Amino acid sequence: MSSAKKDILVYVPDIPSDIADNDGEQMIQTRLQNTLSIKVKKVKCYSKLGVAVIQVTMEDHKTRLVSVVDSIVLDPHRIA
Repeated sequence: MSSAKKDILVYVPDIPSDIADNDGEQMIQTRLQNTLSIKVKKVKCYSKLGVAVIQVTMEDHKTRLVSVVDSIVLDPHRIA
């Protein structure tokens, strides 16, 4: 049996298409870590498709994102 950790991925189906991919990645990672204390290994945004993939470090964090967190404000300063 391999001792390597498996990738724990969460797919986000609805991200804003007007935010650059690298900006969206940083916003998602920062908000999840600062507001929800979820450790993020990597975020990849595909704004043209309106989706993102988040790689987290713990199965509990994935469960929390999928089961508890319905949505999150990426940038509170952009709310009109």
